[in-house]
Amino acid sequence: MLKVNAIAIFELNKKFGYKKFIILIPAVPIREGTKTNLEDTKEYFKQFYANEREKEIEVFVYESRQISSVEQFICTEHLSVLVMTPSSFDGDMKGISDMEKRMERELAMIKMEESKKEVFGEMENLFVK
Repeated sequence: MLKVNAIAIFELNKKFGYKKFIILIPAVPIREGTKTNLEDTKEYFKQFYANEREKEIEVFVYESRQISSVEQFICTEHLSVLVMTPSSFDGDMKGISDMEKRMERELAMIKMEESKKEVFGEMENLFVK
């Protein structure tokens, strides 16, 4: 079953360019087995997808209250999978909300810096003439 998932991931990436996948697993032992299997089969899949920029599936595991793994999953440019169980996020909506707020603040700061550069650039053009 897991081999089919990995093949589907590679094929979806190859045909449509998808890079992010979430595998929802019913129990922690199965989640750990899935993570191990994905890591152990990296070399096997390189045989078939090596000409695809040496792709490997980067595996992230979300455990309760470990938002950093979600942030890493979101920020990576590589082909990646987030493996998680429903119980890992049942009570964690606050942590996800905090991360969302932090990312919104960072985005607002970036936009503010870009606006400053734009305004100062326009002002500079006025005085140069």
